[in-house]
Amino acid sequence: MPGSLGEEVIRVHAQDHYVEIVTTAGWDLVMLKFSDCVEKLKPLEGVQCHRSRWVRLKHCRWISSCGSAYVCEMSNGDAVPVSRRRYALVREWLNRASRPT
Repeated sequence: MPGSLGEEVIRVHAQDHYVEIVTTAGWDLVMLKFSDCVEKLKPLEGVQCHRSRWVRLKHCRWISSCGSAYVCEMSNGDAVPVSRRRYALVREWLNRASRPT
């Protein structure tokens, strides 16, 4: 990850042969396979919410429905699509993260 972006990843989005990485410090496009990027992000608590999207759970505010689609509202105001297939998984992760330990 480019050093200028810091370490606080919010979300990742695949765009052709690039990956858009959004952090609290800004964003950048990096030439990297999305699957490799998701693998490198495993130490962070996050989830692939769509075939081309990954979100960091601590930055997810809530999930809402928009017609038949789902959207995850992020801490920076971005709305990230959540596939119907992965909705239950993301919701479960968010519920688990919000429970007191």
